Amino acid sequence: MKKKIHIFLVVLSAFLQFGYANAQKKDRNKQNNQEESAVADEYYSANFLRYSDYVYSPDIHTVQLFKKGWELSAPIIVLNSDEQLELHFDQFGEDRKDYSWTVIQCNADWKPSVLQPHEYLETFTEDVLTDYDFSFNTLQKYVHYSLTFPNENIKISKSGNFLLIVYPPGEPDSPVLSRRFLILEESVTIEVNLRQATTPANRLTHQEVDFVLKPGAVRITNPYDALKVVLVQNNCWENAITGLTPVHIREGELDYDYNGENAFPGYKEYRWFDTRSLRMLTDQIEKYDFADGKNIVDLKVDVTRTDKNHYSYSDLNGKFAIRNKEGLGDHLIEADYTLVNFRLFSPLPITFGSVFISGALTGWGFPKDAKMNYNYSTKCYECQLLLKQGYYSYMYLISAEKVSDSDTWYFEGSSSETENEYQIFVYYREDGTLYDKLIGYQKANSVID
Repeated sequence: MKKKIHIFLVVLSAFLQFGYANAQKKDRNKQNNQEESAVADEYYSANFLRYSDYVYSPDIHTVQLFKKGWELSAPIIVLNSDEQLELHFDQFGEDRKDYSWTVIQCNADWKPSVLQPHEYLETFTEDVLTDYDFSFNTLQKYVHYSLTFPNENIKISKSGNFLLIVYPPGEPDSPVLSRRFLILEESVTIEVNLRQATTPANRLTHQEVDFVLKPGAVRITNPYDALKVVLVQNNCWENAITGLTPVHIREGELDYDYNGENAFPGYKEYRWFDTRSLRMLTDQIEKYDFADGKNIVDLKVDVTRTDKNHYSYSDLNGKFAIRNKEGLGDHLIEADYTLVNFRLFSPLPITFGSVFISGALTGWGFPKDAKMNYNYSTKCYECQLLLKQGYYSYMYLISAEKVSDSDTWYFEGSSSETENEYQIFVYYREDGTLYDKLIGYQKANSVID
């Protein structure tokens, strides 16, 4: 009897120790998760400067940065030229706020360079944003700000990657927006050959960007280390291809003729919708409505295009243009804001990732505001975005930690016949220097070129 009691006590003790250890483990895991969450919250806090296109304030909307006079252009200009860039954005409300701005030089990988502001900026290192105007005849009241630079107050003396940041005066660590732009030295020649992917598996779905770099008078002693090449599709840096080195080196030529490493999925032509007029129904709009003091736009239900043949038509390759057909002509202050309802039909929700609206309208990445939620009653993925009147292009992409290339375009499909624009950027770090010059830039179109 005593022996049985002894065995019972031993078992009970072991069980309690196991339970205590397991509880401790759960507490440690909970604590670790809380710490990781706190780190993530700190990283993604409003004040954390990202070296990318980002809006940090909920009051800031419709940020655009482009070459002066060309709304759909990439934000790149030539060093020491008369070219300038234009920044535009709206701040919700009726009261004007004061803003300052500056620029930060970055390396080819968009991390800050070690140069100090006075080493790449002439005259002043920061300036006040003074151009603004108030919205006119709109339901959503806003103040529109604009900036043209480089200007007499801030000039840039070096080429490369740069980040423009706008912030309240004296608070550069509390930005309201950041935008990437580039300054180019036209030092090398780039000859591009766009074609279908050469690998059989991707021949019908991908487009290959082969090119030859001709250094000319630029003496590049070690092209494998000193040169960095970046390939970008439709001005979207989120899926840029990096790390390419010359396949062949001939006299006066560096050949980047790869078999797959330089290939992008062609996707399909971008979907689109037109809200330039809130009175006339366009092809992609089901109805207009008005509620709680806001204009509401219901787009027609989108369907998957993976099983459909490629259909070619002109699009904006993910970009958008602000317009208002009913105004007096000043679109930037007369275009109103609308709540746009997106719906994507899917018989069942997918299990391998999240669905996002992708394009310049959402900043190209996968922000939480662009994530779609599945509605079991309508059998649709749904999302609502507050957008300024205009013409927009977009597509639906899937994001997940582990998602295959083909799963990314699950709802869109991909074709090597699709019209896309590609940009090639060539950076060079000379011996003895501490930053990456942008010495070459070329763009090409998969249909035209």
